[in-house]
Amino acid sequence: IMTRAFNAMAGISRKDDTIHPRFFEKPSDTEKPIIDREKFDEMISRYYKLRAWNEDGIPSAKELDRLGLQDIRLKLEEKEFL
Repeated sequence: IMTRAFNAMAGISRKDDTIHPRFFEKPSDTEKPIIDREKFDEMISRYYKLRAWNEDGIPSAKELDRLGLQDIRLKLEEKEFL
């Protein structure tokens, strides 16, 4: 969670939680893409929810406080991520 908070302050967010675009493209010999983009996005959202992160992948203030990481919460709030 500390790594994720640090990454958020460095500008890393949901847009960076992805895989190479070729996995979402349809190979020429099949009708379906290898990975459905909508399902992938749903899985990312579910993962964030399980981790108590917001929709952009930033740990919630409540979760940071629960883990005793108030100093990190304050830094995220100071930088207006929370």
